[in-house]
Amino acid sequence: MALVFRLETVNFKKIRSIAKVAGTMVTIGGAMVMTLYKGPVVEIFHAHGHHAAQQTSSESADQHWVLGTLMLLGSIVGWSGFFILQSFTLKKYPAELSLTALICISGTVEGSIVTLIMERDFSVWVIGWDSRLLAAVYTVSSENIC
Repeated sequence: MALVFRLETVNFKKIRSIAKVAGTMVTIGGAMVMTLYKGPVVEIFHAHGHHAAQQTSSESADQHWVLGTLMLLGSIVGWSGFFILQSFTLKKYPAELSLTALICISGTVEGSIVTLIMERDFSVWVIGWDSRLLAAVYTVSSENIC
């Protein structure tokens, strides 16, 4: 997408351009392998009812792998479009920290609204000593790194 909008140039005589193209191909190839590979389910966190969860998740994965692949591709296109839009915005509005704060606030508000609409059970907002806490800590730490 960056090539289409002339934000990037590719010169195959330079190692930098070759690395960008190779990195893009490896990333897209890895994402496609992860979505199209139909192997055994890998459990990272073992839950109670292990066998029932594995059977349900494998049946669900068999039914929706095409939809999941399309959603992943849409996510990749949307994410790259966001970066292109951000680069155009930064050319006209050079206050990077203000723009970052605005993006984070609008993402928080949007995510909260979608969650309130989609989730009828308010217990999903409770953070306990499980993967929900890990997800919250990871989100906060990854935002601080950027």
